[in-house]
Amino acid sequence: LRDYEFDRVDRSDNIAADLDKAARLSNPRQTLYLIHTPPAGLFDAGILTPGRRHIGSLAVAEFIRKNEPWLTIHGHSHEAVDRNGGRFQNRLGKSDVLSVGPGNDPTVLSFLLLDLATGSYERKRLTA
Repeated sequence: LRDYEFDRVDRSDNIAADLDKAARLSNPRQTLYLIHTPPAGLFDAGILTPGRRHIGSLAVAEFIRKNEPWLTIHGHSHEAVDRNGGRFQNRLGKSDVLSVGPGNDPTVLSFLLLDLATGSYERKRLTA
């Protein structure tokens, strides 16, 4: 971790630059990426945002299309999975894209159960 101060003038330190650096650390096609923000167009409907704007990242979507990671997991939009009828898994190009989508009910714990050896993914929900 390092101290960081946002510079409104210098826009070179951004999510696209950080993802490019991450892609050079290992083979993306053999890497699982845990990225808070979803890619633009998938699991990115912000129900609680004014006008229900999409809140996904164009940089994340481009990173996935360009590098074709094995698997990416995203959060950020609590309502995304519920809005997709419980569907938490999608594809972007050759990549599996998952969303935790915890919802907004504090009495429900949502999580993903991943079997990386078989490539099976399940979304589980526990109530208090």
